[in-house]
Amino acid sequence: MKTVFLPIAYILCFFFTNADAALLIRDYEKYKNTDFINFYLLGLGDGADIVESARDPKAKKLFCLPRNMNLNAENYANIIEDQMKKRQYAPEFPVSAVLVEGLMRTFPCKGS
Repeated sequence: MKTVFLPIAYILCFFFTNADAALLIRDYEKYKNTDFINFYLLGLGDGADIVESARDPKAKKLFCLPRNMNLNAENYANIIEDQMKKRQYAPEFPVSAVLVEGLMRTFPCKGS
């Protein structure tokens, strides 16, 4: 049951996020380069890493950070900015989903 629940919960978090609780692209653009955004990005990065670590070890990983790599707010911001150059997002799209897509593109797992 746990094997099925985590991937489903992960997907639901990104596609059915309450817009009032998520940082949206329009708000990210408005406040980027502020301490608030930097702290927010650190939390998003930690959350993405925790979710990836908590997934079933048999499941295909979404992204694979190199060993001993610690990302900071600037790294996460660069990943988000690069991802937004590759794909156009609606202003109401959650930044968290952009970050995960960017992590997947930046740090693909071998064999993917």
